[in-house]
Amino acid sequence: MSSQIITPNRRSSQIITPNRRSQQFFPDKSWEEDEEKKKKSLNMVLPGFSKDRLRINLNTRTRTLIVTGQKSNGLFNIMRLNERIQIDEECSLDGVHAKLLNNNLYITFPKK
Repeated sequence: MSSQIITPNRRSSQIITPNRRSQQFFPDKSWEEDEEKKKKSLNMVLPGFSKDRLRINLNTRTRTLIVTGQKSNGLFNIMRLNERIQIDEECSLDGVHAKLLNNNLYITFPKK
């Protein structure tokens, strides 16, 4: 959604769209292994990102996890997220779960 300023003019209406600046966001990431439950979890710290502004895709052919999203950082600033993570061969791509909780995105992979 972009901000627009509409200035009436007798001849025509002008729409002026202010310039929005976009910055790349680089999250902190960490992997945790649970040998007992045979799973491996990825934790990404995403302060200010909401569930409806994130997209998670898993390419099973290339074993690549793609996390994209954006958040507004003020009226004219946008922070963009575009992370590509290679998934280990020891992780199964069936039964993957993801949840966003307290600014942390948890993605859990069962182990083979």
